[in-house]
Amino acid sequence: MKKFGVGFGAVLLYLIALPVLGQETEQSSDLTFDWTPVPELKSRNGKFQVKLRGRFYLDNAWINNSDNTINLNGTEVRAARIGIDGKYGEKFSFRIEFDLARDVKANKDIYIQWKGWATIKVGHHKFGAPMEGSSSSRFTPLMERSAMINGFGFGRKGGVSITKNFGNSMIKIGAGGGDVDFAKVSSPGFQMSARGVHAIPIERGYIHFGATLNRLKTTDVETIFLYAARPFQHQAPALINTNRIAESQIFFGFEAGIFKGPFNLINETGFLKATLVAPAQGQANPTFWGSQVTASYFLTGEDSPYNPKNGTYARPNIKRPFLKGGPGAIQIVARYDYIDLTDNGIFGGIQKTVILGVNWWLASQIKVAVNYSHSNISQAFLVADNGSDGANKVNAFGIRTQIDW
Repeated sequence: MKKFGVGFGAVLLYLIALPVLGQETEQSSDLTFDWTPVPELKSRNGKFQVKLRGRFYLDNAWINNSDNTINLNGTEVRAARIGIDGKYGEKFSFRIEFDLARDVKANKDIYIQWKGWATIKVGHHKFGAPMEGSSSSRFTPLMERSAMINGFGFGRKGGVSITKNFGNSMIKIGAGGGDVDFAKVSSPGFQMSARGVHAIPIERGYIHFGATLNRLKTTDVETIFLYAARPFQHQAPALINTNRIAESQIFFGFEAGIFKGPFNLINETGFLKATLVAPAQGQANPTFWGSQVTASYFLTGEDSPYNPKNGTYARPNIKRPFLKGGPGAIQIVARYDYIDLTDNGIFGGIQKTVILGVNWWLASQIKVAVNYSHSNISQAFLVADNGSDGANKVNAFGIRTQIDW
C-alpha cells in the first residue's frame, strides 16, 4: 500500500505540473507566487492553485502502571507532515501529504477530488469511519482518539468514495482496500463502507446524528487482523490485544451529540463482528464493542466547532488570539471511554478509561494540549505486562504542542 501511495503521488504530481510546465514562456506571467500565510503558487484567473500544507506535533508523556512493569517518561514527534493542496479549474482539486515522523514513505492523504453533483475522491484517504475517525486530529478534543477508533483499525484506505449532501444531511459511500492503521494490515484487502449524518440547526449550534457501516476483508491469509488499544498515550504499549485472529470484519456504529455555543456533548458506540481465521471446534465468531462519551466547554466563550456538511469536528474560531495580544482560548474536556475485546473464547481484554484534558488555543492553528487518563484493564491475559491475572491500572499524563498550516 505504501508503494501505491508513493507511485500514485508521483503520477499525480506529474499530471498537475504538466499543464503548467507546458505553457509558453510569454504566458509565465500568468502565475503568481506568495509567501503569506503559506507558500502559494496560483494563476491570476484563480483556476490553478498549489499551496503548502503541514502539521507538527511534539508530545511529552509520563506513563506508569499498577503492576510496575511500565514506567515511561519520553518525548515523541507524533506528527511531522508536509504536503500540498491544490486545485485545477472549478471542479478538480488534489492533495498530497506524507508523515516524515514515521517513515519518509508514510503516505497520508494522496487523492484527486471532483466536485459536481457529488464529491468524488480517488486515491488514499479516509472513508468508512465514525465521527472522531473521520475528523482531523488537529481538531479532535483530546490527544488520542477513542479506543474504539484506534482498536478497530480505522484509517486511510486506497480507493474511491462518493459524498452527497442534502442540506444538513450527508451520505458517504466508499470502496477500496488495504492499509488499516492500527490493525497492522499492509497487505491487499477490500473494504466497502457507508456513513450517514444529519445535523439539526439550533441556536448557536447543531444536534448531530450519524451512523456507520463497513465491511473489511483481507485477501492475504498470512496477514490477518488484530484488535488492540493503548491506554491513551501513543508512547504506551497496547495493554489490551487479541493478537491476529480474524480474516474479515463487519462494523456498525452510531453517533449522537449536541454542539451548542461553547458546549459539546457527543457519544459514539460501535460493534464489530470478527470472522475468525482459525476457530476452535465449536467456537463462534466474537463480537467486540466500544463506546465513548465526551463533553467539552470553552471557558473563553468560543463556539464549539462543528462541520455540519461532513458531521465532523472543525477548526475553532479564536476570539482573542494570544499572538495578537489576547489570552487565546481555553477548552476543558472530559471523557469516559470503554472497549471490550472479550467474547466467545477471545480474551483480548476490557479497558475502561477516564480522561481529563485542557486545551489552550493560542490561535486557530496553534494549540497546547494537556491530558490525564486513568485506565482500568481486566481479562487481558494475552499481554505480559498485565500479569497472570490479566488486570492492570494505568496512569498517563501527556502534553502536546501542536501547530499546523
